[in-house]
Amino acid sequence: MKQNNIVANLSPSSILSLLTDQVNWHDKYVLKNWESKTWFGTIAGSVFHDTVDSWIKSGRTCDIYSVSKEFILDAVHAYKTGKTVLKDKEQYTEDSFKEELEVQQNRLIAVFLEYQETINWEKVVSSEVKFRSRIGTLLGKSPEMVVTGKVDLDTNDEVYDWKTVKTYDDKEIDYTIQGVIYGLLKAEHTGVMPKQTRFVEFLRTESYEDKLAKWKGDVRLWEDNGSPKGERPRKPSKPKVEKPLYREVIIPMDQWRIDVVLEIVQRIQDALSGVNLFMEGRPLPPVSSKYGIPDGWVKFVENVTGMNPWTGEITDMTSIADLDISFLD
Repeated sequence: MKQNNIVANLSPSSILSLLTDQVNWHDKYVLKNWESKTWFGTIAGSVFHDTVDSWIKSGRTCDIYSVSKEFILDAVHAYKTGKTVLKDKEQYTEDSFKEELEVQQNRLIAVFLEYQETINWEKVVSSEVKFRSRIGTLLGKSPEMVVTGKVDLDTNDEVYDWKTVKTYDDKEIDYTIQGVIYGLLKAEHTGVMPKQTRFVEFLRTESYEDKLAKWKGDVRLWEDNGSPKGERPRKPSKPKVEKPLYREVIIPMDQWRIDVVLEIVQRIQDALSGVNLFMEGRPLPPVSSKYGIPDGWVKFVENVTGMNPWTGEITDMTSIADLDISFLD
């Protein structure tokens, strides 16, 4: 089939962007109006990824903190020269930008060094691997659209993706789309389907110990600063219960997840080729909601798979209704 797609290939981030905000997606990927500004958290994540990748490719023998300092200096130079412009620049002077970046990187590296002890390094193939191909050909149903994706760690039977986060949020849908695409891309290049994609979230914000120490200092100030009238501000609240410094989210390569993601890619390909998905009754599913999983996502999964994977309920009885039972007459 001859394609007339206005986008050469898809990536997990572009797919999620399309399913979240079609106007912004069109402006960015079709009109090529790329946003020149970025967030501090994006810079922090890039420095962390580059540091870890360099450390792994050195055979895990180099001084990871020294490597991190080099990438921090590069990021600070880009910020001072205007090459990097922050969306949240009002929060950072040149000095505070460097200081906060150093604090976050030291915290992230310390947590990563603890986490990496859980990795079976004998199974590791490579780090920072970029794949680009069609997906699903091993299963006999593959959209013609080319998909790209980059995994942070490739092993014999699974792939890893590092995430630096401010807090732990529910990313089940996002990670399902990303994780399945990564798994399918690896399968195209190796001929073997990995069992799962492992997302590892590292907190880049203050640890519980940091917050507790600050709280104790604030309480001391509160106790020492009573007013002449005996009035003073409310006593500082103690930090909430400690959260783990990292969290794993594992996306298995289940058949229903694979079917759902391939259907999303197929529908996007059709839409970009001029097909009216609404007229065909095949709208694109929503991926975000104010509360929990969007109802539209659940209905989409049920329509594609004939079941609700969260409850185990069979929702499509077509196969039973169409069953030939004439032999019973």
